[in-house]
Order: sequence, then C-alpha cells, then structure tokens
Amino acid sequence: MEVLFRKRSAEALLSSIRKEMKKLVKSKSVLVDEAKQAKTWTHTKRYCEVPVTRKFKHGNLVYNRNTKEDGGVRRVYETNGAIMYEVAVPKHGDAWAEGFYISDWAEDVLQLSNNERLKSSTLEVLGSGWFT
Repeated sequence: MEVLFRKRSAEALLSSIRKEMKKLVKSKSVLVDEAKQAKTWTHTKRYCEVPVTRKFKHGNLVYNRNTKEDGGVRRVYETNGAIMYEVAVPKHGDAWAEGFYISDWAEDVLQLSNNERLKSSTLEVLGSGWFT
C-alpha cells in the first residue's frame, strides 16, 4: 500500500510539474512571439516609413520657421521616431565665406528655402566638399 501511495504521489508530482512547465513554455512562447512582432514592427517602421516621410535630402537648402534661418542639409537621421536634419547654417546671413555652424533641426519646422542668394553660393559650396 505504501508503494502504491508513493507511486501516486510521484505521478501527481510529475503531473503538476508538467502542467507548470507547459504554462511556462506557453507564456515564454507568447513573450517570444510578442518580441518578434515588436521587432518586425520596428524593422518595418524604420525601413518603410522613414524614406516615405523624409522631405529633404543631403544638399537641400532649407528654411527653419522657428529660428528664421536658412541652411544646407548635411545629414538626415532618425531619433526617437522623429526625422532630424544636421544642417550647416552660415555664420553671416547669405554667404558661406566666413564658415558655418552645425545645428540639428526637426523636420516639422522646415520648408524648402527660397533664399536665391544663398542658393547660388550653396551650389559652389557643395562642389567644394564642405557639406560632407
């Protein structure tokens, strides 16, 4: 009788362990699936949405409505889901002759510049390699 009791106890113990393991495996697989979905979404977001929403590219002359400055796009990047532009801003108004500052601008405050004087000198600067 004692052997039968031990056998049932062992079987009950194994059964409860199996149930717990199934729960763990199921919850782990759910977490893994969620992680895969999140990774896929991020991958899709990064490589599908960014190129579609990017308004400006390297070399474009842009105007910042907040700072009321013109500048040339040097680099485009994404940070925290927002498109950002590294922009060269001339030290003195409409000319690149005295050099430029580097500033990071968010896409939502930018528009294409219509500063003709800076546009013409920007073409010369682009040829010189300053924007790289």
